[in-house]
Amino acid sequence: MLHILVVPLPIQGHINPMFQFSKRLASKGLRVTLVTVSSDTHHEPIETQLSLVKIESIYAASEEADKINAENKMQWLQNILSKKLPELISKQESIGYPISCIVYDSAMTWALDMAKRLGIAGASFFTHSCAVGTVYCNVHQGVLSVPLKEGPILLPGLPLLEPHDLPSFINDPGSYPSFLKLVVGRFSNITDADWIFWNSFDCLEQEVVSWMRTRWPIKTIGPTLPSMYLDKRLEDDRDYGFNLFTPNIDTCIKWLESKDTGTVVYVSFGSMANLGEKQMEELALGLKRSKTNFLWVVRESEIQKLPSNFEEQTSEKGLVVNWCPQLQVLAHKAVGCFMTHCGWNSTLEALCSGVPMVAMPQWTDQLTNAKFVEDEWKVGVRVKVDQMGIVTKEEIERCIAQVMEGERGKEIKRNSMRWRELAKEAVAEGGSSDKNIEEFVAALLSQKTHPKSTHPWQINTLKDVGQVGGPSGADATFSFESGASQSPDGAAGLDLGGAAHLQLGVEALGLVEAVLDMGVVGLAIHMVPMAVEAMAITTTTIRRCMDLPEVTSYISNNPDPMFGLRGTVAIASDASRRLFQSVSFHGVGARCLNIRAGMEIPDNKPLKFALQYIHGIGRARAAQILSELNMSNKLAMDLTRREVVALDDVLSKYVIGRDLAGLVDRDIKRMKDIQCYRGIRHVDNLPCRGQRTSTNARTRKGSQRVAVAASKKLKK
Repeated sequence: MLHILVVPLPIQGHINPMFQFSKRLASKGLRVTLVTVSSDTHHEPIETQLSLVKIESIYAASEEADKINAENKMQWLQNILSKKLPELISKQESIGYPISCIVYDSAMTWALDMAKRLGIAGASFFTHSCAVGTVYCNVHQGVLSVPLKEGPILLPGLPLLEPHDLPSFINDPGSYPSFLKLVVGRFSNITDADWIFWNSFDCLEQEVVSWMRTRWPIKTIGPTLPSMYLDKRLEDDRDYGFNLFTPNIDTCIKWLESKDTGTVVYVSFGSMANLGEKQMEELALGLKRSKTNFLWVVRESEIQKLPSNFEEQTSEKGLVVNWCPQLQVLAHKAVGCFMTHCGWNSTLEALCSGVPMVAMPQWTDQLTNAKFVEDEWKVGVRVKVDQMGIVTKEEIERCIAQVMEGERGKEIKRNSMRWRELAKEAVAEGGSSDKNIEEFVAALLSQKTHPKSTHPWQINTLKDVGQVGGPSGADATFSFESGASQSPDGAAGLDLGGAAHLQLGVEALGLVEAVLDMGVVGLAIHMVPMAVEAMAITTTTIRRCMDLPEVTSYISNNPDPMFGLRGTVAIASDASRRLFQSVSFHGVGARCLNIRAGMEIPDNKPLKFALQYIHGIGRARAAQILSELNMSNKLAMDLTRREVVALDDVLSKYVIGRDLAGLVDRDIKRMKDIQCYRGIRHVDNLPCRGQRTSTNARTRKGSQRVAVAASKKLKK
C-alpha cells in the first residue's frame, strides 16, 4: 500500500485543510499519516473519524515552545522536524510501511530538500488562494517590488489591485519583515516539487489558475471541507476533528433554532486576529444599531474589550460566545450573513455554505481575499475604514443592511448559492478537484509499478501542447530504462509509465511515432494499457528536431544506438517548445503558440506580425519588444524554450490581452457609475470622443439610414 506522510504547520488554519486532504487520500485507498507537533500543554492529538488516517505526534518541551516568539517559531519548528521526521520515516519503513511521498506545508521549503535526500517524492501544499500565491510569486521573481510604488498594480491572471488589496506583508513590509521573507520564500524551490497542491478549485480562480499552470504543474484539490458539507461521499466526515478552543455547540445551535430563517449575522474573526478596544467598541455598537440578530464569537482573551453591560443590553437580539462550531453555524438556516476577517478557510466555508459575507480583513492574505469576495465573486461587501483605520459603527450598520436587505442583498445571495453548487461540483465524483486527486493517486501507483529511472535521459516534463481527452498542460511521465522491459528478442524497451485510467499526453505519442519512423531495429515498444483513443500525430517537427546540432553532436559522441536514441529524445524534449507545436488532432492542425495565459500568436508568422495578434500590441510595440530582447524577426515556431520564457517575461511588463480589456471595461464601468459625460454617452451607446452623431457613427446609433433617393421613391 502506498504511504503518504502529511506535514502541516501546527496552526489550525493549516492543519484543517491538510487534514481534510488526508481524508480524501485515505478514501482512495492510500495509507496516510499526519504529523502534529505538540507539547504537554497543548491539546490531545487529533482524533479522526477515518481510521485510515494515522496520527503521529512529535512532542516538544512546553517551556521551550513558550519562549519562542512568532517570527522565530519557523526556525524552531525546522530544527525539531528536520531531526524527528527522518526517524519517523525510518520507523515506518521498518514496520513495513515505507513513505512514498511527503506532502508538506508550502512554508516548509526545507522539507522538500530533506525528501529528495531520502529519495522520496515531495508535494507542496498551499493553504491560501491561488491569487495570493501569484502576488507572492511576483514579489519573489522581482516583478513586483517592495516597498510598493503608488498607483494600481496589474499582475498576470489577476484583476487590477490597489495597494490596500495586497497582503499586509507587502503593502506594509516593515510590519513583519521575517513573515514577508517566509511567504515569498515558498517559491524558492517550487520547481523541484513533484506535485503542487492548492486549496482552491478551478472555476473559482480560473484565470489565475490558467496562468499558474503555464509555470508549474499545479493541482487544485479544494475546497477542503468535511465531506458532509459538500459531496457527502465520505461517511462520518462531519467536522475537522480538531479545535484550538472548546466550542459552545449546544448553546449556539439552541439559540439559532429560536430565530427565523436568514435573520442572524454571524460574526467571527478567527483564532488569531486581535481587534483594538476602539474597534471592538465600534463593532459592538454597530451590531447593536443593526436591525438583525447576531451571534458573535469573542475569544476569552478579548472579552474584556467589550463595552460594559453590552451582553445584557443586547440579550434579546444577540448572543456572545467564546467559540462555536463554525461549519454547523454557517450551515444553519437562521444565518443570513457572515461578518468575517476573510481568512482563506473561513472564506471557503462561507462560499461552500452559500452564506453572503461582510468582509472586514485584518492582515496577511485577508485583504486580497476581501477584494475577491466583493469585486470578483460578488458574494459580499467590504467595509471601509476611516482615516484612523477604524471601521465605524455607521459603516458596520450600512454593510450589514446592504447584504441582508434590498436588491443588492438578493443578488449577493444568488451569487453565493451559485458558488456553493460549483464548489460541490468540484469535489464530487468527476469534478475538477476530484480528478486532480485521482491523477495524483494514479501517478503514485504508476511510479510504484514503474519506478523512476535515475538516468539522465529520464523525462518528466510539463507540456503546453495538450492532452488526449483532458485539459491542456497535463503532464506525461515516461522513461527509458535499459532492460526494464524486454521484448522476446531481448532488446531493451521503451517503457511509458502510467495506469489504466491515466491519459497519455501528446508528447509521449509523438515520441512513439518518432521511434517508429527512425526504424531502430530490435526496439520493442511496451505500453501500459491506456484509456485513450488513437490519434493521428504528424511527425514533421519531431523529424526536424533530429537535425538540431546538439542532438547530432550527442549521437556522434555515443555510438551505442540505444544510448544515442535516449539522448536524442531527452535533448529533443527540452531543446525547444516548437518540437511538438505542429501536431494534428484527427487532421485538425494546432497552429498557435501559447505565450501567456489567454494569449496565443500564430506560429507560422514572423514575430513582428505574430505579436500584433495580442490585444494591446501594435507595430511600434512589437518592434520595441523585439529590440528589447535583441531577437531577430524569426517565425514563432522557431523560438527556443529560453526565448519563449524571455518573451513571456517581457510581455509581463505590459498591460495587454485580457488584462487590458479588463482595465478598459472597469474604466467604462467607473464612468457609468459616477455619471460623468463619457459615462452617460456609454450608457446611451453614443460616441464618447467628440464625433458627430448626425451623420457619423451609424453603427452606434442603430441601423443604416435609408438613402435619400430611396425615400423619395417610396413616397411616390
